[in-house]
Amino acid sequence: MDSDSSNTQAPASQDTKPQQPNPDDYSGCCDSGCSPCVYDLYWEAQARYEVALAEWNLRSQTAD
Repeated sequence: MDSDSSNTQAPASQDTKPQQPNPDDYSGCCDSGCSPCVYDLYWEAQARYEVALAEWNLRSQTAD
């Protein structure tokens, strides 16, 4: 039987806190109206981080 590793959660000892995206990694805006702009990519990454952080906080609270 094959196990699907994408549906497994990491053990609590390996469940590291998500890292906030670094704004410097998204600072190369060329002001040409690109779609998506690097700023759009940053805000999308920030939104994913906030969701991941909230989920991590919930897991951390229930692990205690």
